[in-house]
Amino acid sequence: MTSPWRQGMDPARLAAADARIRAEQPYITSLLVVRGGDIVFEQYYGGFTATDATQIWSATKSVTSTLVGIAIDEGRLTLDQTVGELLPDRLPAGADPRAATVTVRQLLTMTSGFAWASSTDFQYAFDQVDLTARTLGLPFACDPGTCYEYNSGNVQVLSSILEARTGQTLAAYAQARLFDPLGIAPPVWERGVTGETLGAVGLHLTSRDFAKLGFLFLNGGVWDGQQIVSRAWVEAATAPQSSGTGTKGINLGLASYGYLWWTNQVGGLPAYFGLGL
Repeated sequence: MTSPWRQGMDPARLAAADARIRAEQPYITSLLVVRGGDIVFEQYYGGFTATDATQIWSATKSVTSTLVGIAIDEGRLTLDQTVGELLPDRLPAGADPRAATVTVRQLLTMTSGFAWASSTDFQYAFDQVDLTARTLGLPFACDPGTCYEYNSGNVQVLSSILEARTGQTLAAYAQARLFDPLGIAPPVWERGVTGETLGAVGLHLTSRDFAKLGFLFLNGGVWDGQQIVSRAWVEAATAPQSSGTGTKGINLGLASYGYLWWTNQVGGLPAYFGLGL
């Protein structure tokens, strides 16, 4: 950790942000600012500390996206492979034939076409059912690839795909390929009734842990001289890939959508973010 001015930042602006959080944002638990590889500001609120992990809800999706990218880098799957190729045994009887044609790319961009209500998505994230089978058995609002709808079920299908292709739980694969290299101790990552890691929600990280993922992406997938995920994946995942606006005009992130990252312009500069409830 270093002082803001050593990294060319105005301490008064950071102090103003801190004051505004204290006055207006009772649910914020932390604010960390990293610049040039150093933490230049770190503050915790509401009794939280640097060692406390918190459930990051749908920001979990951005971690799962990173693991999809690593698996693609390793040649375990491709963006254009379909559910029918990768998970033929998980397609429920009576599923719409289009379910088998949904691609990895469409799951990542929320353009699978499954009918779902974005506005109530979080209410069903921890349902005690086979979330992959439920998703693949949904009716379709549009043909795959032709409309956007935020649906956490898409990401649970990706979790099932990764577990099938790696022979590990998503959490175990993450520990070996992502968390260990970044110096992140094994976190709590919740599972569903099938025993599979929840790909869309359920990951608990400290604020410093999550800042490490941001810094990894800021540096093109490199951490401490090691390429953890390819620069090509980082650039594609954080670029606009779909509209981010569902069939009823709902846009949860007020932004475009990449590969399970939100992407936008902020103050005229390109930005991307993981967003959780």
